[in-house]
Amino acid sequence: MAAHFSHASATPTTLDLSLREMTVEDVVPTLDHQTDYGVVLTYVIGVRYRKASLTLMVITPAQHDQFWSFYRSVINANTRFTFTADHTNFSGDQWSAKFASVPQFDRLQVPGARIVGDIQVEIQDVAVSL
Repeated sequence: MAAHFSHASATPTTLDLSLREMTVEDVVPTLDHQTDYGVVLTYVIGVRYRKASLTLMVITPAQHDQFWSFYRSVINANTRFTFTADHTNFSGDQWSAKFASVPQFDRLQVPGARIVGDIQVEIQDVAVSL
């Protein structure tokens, strides 16, 4: 699958990387409170959001540099970006996402291959009311 990232003020404005793995989780935040008498109260905040753990395959050093440039641009702009997991087959399934973790880069040592490594990162979709 080809993961597609886009942001109007980022450099580069669009970025396509191979998506090796994606795990999606629906999150409903809750708040737990324990009273002085030991009673535990749980409150549902009233929103839901999707969170995805991505493993992106970086094939060339240029893709590595482009991803980090895109990441820094989006973080510095403090705005959301558009993410499409499978831009080729499901271009309508777009997320208004933000980075939920600092990306981690794992260099792969494959003799004779062009693969530079994998980037693991978490993104979070915009929250919606329950």
